Amino acid sequence: MQGLAFAMKDAEPVIARAKAERRRFRRVRVDLPGRLFIPADGREARCTVQDISPGGAAIRCELAPEAGAAVVVYVDGFGRFEGAVARPGGVTPFGVAFHCTPSKRERTAEQLTLINSSTSPWWTRACCAAMSVPASRASPSSPAPTARSCSAR
Repeated sequence: MQGLAFAMKDAEPVIARAKAERRRFRRVRVDLPGRLFIPADGREARCTVQDISPGGAAIRCELAPEAGAAVVVYVDGFGRFEGAVARPGGVTPFGVAFHCTPSKRERTAEQLTLINSSTSPWWTRACCAAMSVPASRASPSSPAPTARSCSAR
């Protein structure tokens, strides 16, 4: 019995993290440039999308919108997303929950699947554009960059 109690004590942090994870979609780590627009006051700034899913994204930006603020995010290679700030930032990136149609979510999920495919020409072009590398310099014989290799630039 003593071993079981010890094992349960070790499992408590894992269980707490699992209960806290409420996202409907799996996020993919990226490092993509974009633009953030706050319609309420007309402010706009460049931003970096650090991870993205069909339901939302983590964004680092010089603007720090408040929780619940309506925002529009333009992500290079993905397009336009309307949403609301779900988790305010500060030093850390802030979270945006997207307000998308089911078809937009499906297209985003397909694009994210392509990101994880090492042979995707789309991802090669998007990653090269995000890294400001001319597509003509991307070797067709070399494997396409992955989300992990792009975020490590």
